Amino acid sequence: MARTITNDQIIEMNELYLKIKTYAGVSRAMGGSPSPTTVKKYIIPNYISKENRKMKVFHKDDLPEFATEIFDGVDNWGDLCLLSKDEQEGIKEFWNELTM
Repeated sequence: MARTITNDQIIEMNELYLKIKTYAGVSRAMGGSPSPTTVKKYIIPNYISKENRKMKVFHKDDLPEFATEIFDGVDNWGDLCLLSKDEQEGIKEFWNELTM
């Protein structure tokens, strides 16, 4: 039966990998479980250690004003869920920032 790996374990693996530099070493440091193969699967390329991350602080005043007029005349509300190419690229960039 496959064991479930939690988000906390994935972060721990990546933090340990930055220090130890081997999958087997990370596996040993975590008590022999998960296996080195499993560790390799969860290593995030270009991962940045928690202590080296810069936190961005957002304030309510930094957000653009919300305009309800953008919804006037919408026939198919499902179309509002479709993303443009620029929006898709923006989400990819944002996801990369979140996973670093």
